[in-house]
Amino acid sequence: MPGRLLIGVVLWVIVPFKRAEPSDYPPWFPAVEIEDYECRRAFKDQPVVNWPLLRQRLGDLVKLVLDDRSLLVKQDVAALQHQTLQLELLEVAAVVLWQFPHALNECPYGAVTASVFATCMAYLDRSELSASPLQAPYVTLLEHLRRESLAELLSRDLSVLLDLAPLHVTAATEWHTFALLHMYLPKIRPHHMQEVPNDRVMCVGTSVAGYTSERMLDMIRRHTPYASGRDIEGLKFLRGLDGLVSATMKDPREFSTTYVPACPCGAAAFGVSAAMLALMSNPSLFERFSNMAHGIMRAYTLEVLKGATVWGVFHGLAKMGMFALRSYDLVWSSRELCELPAEPSAFDSLRMDADLRLKHLSANAERHPHSVTRLVTSFLEQVKAVREDPEVMVYVTAVGGLPFANYITGFIRRALVVGLPALIMACMDQDAVAKCKQAVASVQRDVRGDLSEEKTILCVPAVEGHVIYIKHAFLPMLLSAAVDTVWIDFDTFILQEPSAALRSTRDSPGRVLPLRSRVRFGSFLFDNTTDLCALSKICDPRQYWTYNVTSTTAETATDHKGVELLVTEHWDARCLNNGLFYARATYRTLIFFTLFLKQIYVNPYTDNQNLFDAFLAHSTVDSAVPDARPILNYALLDIENSFGCAEGHVNTAVPGHPDGLTTFHFWASDFRTREAAGDENSTAARIVARNGVERVAKIRAGKDDLFEIFFGPAAQAAYEDGVPAAGAAFIQQVRAPKPNWKGMCAVTAVGVEELVDERMLQGEQTLIDWQAATHVTARAEPQEPEPVTASGCDRGPRCMDIPLEEWTSALQSVGELSLGKFLEEGEVSQLKARLRSLDVGVLLTARAFSSRGLQTLAKELREVLRHPPTFT
Repeated sequence: MPGRLLIGVVLWVIVPFKRAEPSDYPPWFPAVEIEDYECRRAFKDQPVVNWPLLRQRLGDLVKLVLDDRSLLVKQDVAALQHQTLQLELLEVAAVVLWQFPHALNECPYGAVTASVFATCMAYLDRSELSASPLQAPYVTLLEHLRRESLAELLSRDLSVLLDLAPLHVTAATEWHTFALLHMYLPKIRPHHMQEVPNDRVMCVGTSVAGYTSERMLDMIRRHTPYASGRDIEGLKFLRGLDGLVSATMKDPREFSTTYVPACPCGAAAFGVSAAMLALMSNPSLFERFSNMAHGIMRAYTLEVLKGATVWGVFHGLAKMGMFALRSYDLVWSSRELCELPAEPSAFDSLRMDADLRLKHLSANAERHPHSVTRLVTSFLEQVKAVREDPEVMVYVTAVGGLPFANYITGFIRRALVVGLPALIMACMDQDAVAKCKQAVASVQRDVRGDLSEEKTILCVPAVEGHVIYIKHAFLPMLLSAAVDTVWIDFDTFILQEPSAALRSTRDSPGRVLPLRSRVRFGSFLFDNTTDLCALSKICDPRQYWTYNVTSTTAETATDHKGVELLVTEHWDARCLNNGLFYARATYRTLIFFTLFLKQIYVNPYTDNQNLFDAFLAHSTVDSAVPDARPILNYALLDIENSFGCAEGHVNTAVPGHPDGLTTFHFWASDFRTREAAGDENSTAARIVARNGVERVAKIRAGKDDLFEIFFGPAAQAAYEDGVPAAGAAFIQQVRAPKPNWKGMCAVTAVGVEELVDERMLQGEQTLIDWQAATHVTARAEPQEPEPVTASGCDRGPRCMDIPLEEWTSALQSVGELSLGKFLEEGEVSQLKARLRSLDVGVLLTARAFSSRGLQTLAKELREVLRHPPTFT
C-alpha cells in the first residue's frame, strides 16, 4: 500500500466542507440551499468513488444482515455472500481513505461512513471478515488502522457526523451509518473498546424519576425492536416506554443536571427512545428529543461509544431511521427561482402588471441557467391568459407510476374540457413523461380541433425526488415567476373550472386566519378556552395556556393586504388537507414556500400536511416550524358545498351543475364507518365504539375504481356532455350530514387502535385488549441473578413447579412499590432477598394482592416481613 494512503489515514484532518455559494439574492429573500446528503448530484470532475453505488451496496449489506422489522441480526446470514460483500466494500473504503480530505469535501456522509466501515473491519475477527487470506494492501491498511484505538477512531468519525447535521438527519440517510455500528460493535472483542466495568456501563446505583438505570436499560432493550411508525407492533414500543418518558420529562431538571453526567450512554439511549415515542404520539416534540440526544452524544462521544452496545444506542438510532417518510432524493437550490428584484414591493407589483410580468418571464426564458425554469417560463410566456390576465391562476399537479400514469389522458382531457387557463404536469418517471406528451398532442386536437392553437398544458420531467418534494419544489419556482399558483392533487376530478370560485373566496373570505391569540393544549391550538373545553373535554385551566402567533420576520406596509393563501380542512378534523390550495404570488408566499421546502427536506420524519398546518399556525404546533417565517393570511375553502371529497359533502345539486361541487378529491380516511350525525335518518346498522360513539357504514371505493370511473375511457367519452354517470352517482352517494364535531388530528398510535377497533366491531368480534396485546415479555433483570441452590428446591415439590417468570414478576412488583415510595428501601431489599431465596410466602402474597392496587399490596407485604421466611 503506497505511503500516501498511510499518511492520509493517520493525519487526515477535517477541512472545511465546500458549500454552494448563494447567488446574488436580494436582502429580503432568505437564500436556501438544500444539502445533498446522499451525494446524488452530478459531479463536474471524476468523483473519488461511485458514491451512489457505495450507498446502495452498504444498504445491501444491512438488508442481508439485519431483520427488516426488528433490525436485530439475523440468525441465518449467508456467510459467503456476507464476506464477499464486505470485501467489495472494503476495496471502495480503501480508495476513500486514500483520498480522505478530498472525499470528505466531496461527499461528507459517504466518506465518514466508509471510514466507520473500514475501522470496524480492522477490529473484526479476521475469520469473520474473509474466509480466504486478504491481499497485502488490505492487510497493510487494516494493520495501520489498528495502530490507533477503536474508540478513538470511531469517536472521531462520530464527532464528524454530529457536526455535519442533526442526529435525525444522519439516521434518515441511506448510508445506514448507525446500522453498521449496531451490526459490528457487538462482534468486536470488548477489550478493543478499552473495556469498562459492567456496573459502570449499566450505571448501577443511578436513577431518574424513580426509575433505576437497570430498569431503564431493560425497558429500552426489550421494547426498541418493536419501534415502528408503520407497524401495529409499534404499539408495544409506545405503551412499553410511555410511562418512562412521561415520568422523566414531567420535571426534566433531574435528568439534565444529574442523570446525564452520571450515565451519558443511558441518557442518550433514553433520548433516542423518547424521540421515536414522540413521532408516534406527539410529533411536535420529536426534534426536541432528537436534539437532546444529539447534544448528549456530542458532549460525551467517547462515553456513549463505549456503552453503546449495552444500551443499544445505535440500534435505536437505526430504528429511528425507519420512521423517516422520505429519503434525501432531491437536489434543489434556490438558484432555480426566477431572478428577483431588489425590493419586495417591486416583486409584488409584477403579478398585477401584465407587461412587467411578461418581461420578467421572457428574461428568464431566454437566459436562466436552470433548464426546467427556462422550460416553465417559456411556456408561461406564450399562454394567452398569462399574457393578458394579471389574476390568472396556473395549476400544477404531479403523477408517476402505475396505474396512475394510465389516467394522464383523462386528467388532461378534463382540464381542457373545463378550460383550465394553464396546467403544468410534473411527470415523475419517463413513462409518465411519454404518456403526458402523447396525451397533450392527441387530446388538444380532439377537444379544440386545431393542434396549432396555443398549448395550455406543459409536461415537465421531474424524475428526481419524492412526490412531496416535487410538489413543493414547483411552488417557489412558479411563485417567483409572478403567477398565482394552484396545487391540485392528481386524484382530483374537476367538475367546473375552479378559478372563479377560488377568486371569490380569496376576495370575500368568511374568516381570515390565523387567529393571532389562541389557547394551546399540548401540541394542539384552539380558538379559546370554550372551544378547547367543548372539543377535548379538558376544562381545567391549569392544563392549557395562552399562545400568541408571532414571527420574527419583519413586517412592512405591503403585508396583510388580503388573503394570500386558500386551503381545505379535512372533512371531520380541523387539521389541513393540502391536496388543493391556492397561493397568491407575493414575496411573503415565496419566502413561506421556500422555507417550507427546506424544512420538509431536513426533517423527513414530519408529515407534510401536519407541517403545512403548523406553518400556518392553524391547529397544531410543531418544533420543526421556524419562527422566522411569514405568518400568511389564509382562508378555508368550502369543502361542504364546493370543494368536496370522497369522505363527504353536503351539496345536493346535480354534479357538474354551476351550483354543484367545483372539484372532487378522491381522498377518504381509512375508516369504513363514520360517526352518526344526530339528525341522521339512516336505516344502516349502527355500531358502538369503545367510547360509546355510534358509527354507521359509509360509501367507499378504492382509488383504482375511482380513477376508472372518473378518468377511464368510458368516462372520457362523457366529458363533453358533463360528468360521467358512474362518477356523478358516486358523488351523490357520498353525501353525508355535517360531522357533529371536527376533532383534532389523530396521532399514529391512537389512530391505529381506533381503526382496528372499528374493523373488529364491524365483524361483530370481541374488541382487542390493547394492554394485553401490546405486552412485551420481561427479560431477567440485567444484573447477575443470585444462584439458585439445589437445596432450596429440594425443600418441597411445589417449588420446582413454579416457573421462573412468576418469581421475576413478583420481583418487579416489589420494585414498583419502591418507585412509588409505598415501601422503604430497607423493606424492599428484604423482600427481594426473600424472593431470590424462593420464599413462597412472599410470592403468594405478591400474586394474591397485585391486582388490589399498590397501597394494598404494600400493606400485605409489610405484614409478611413480620414473619419468618417460608419455604415449601
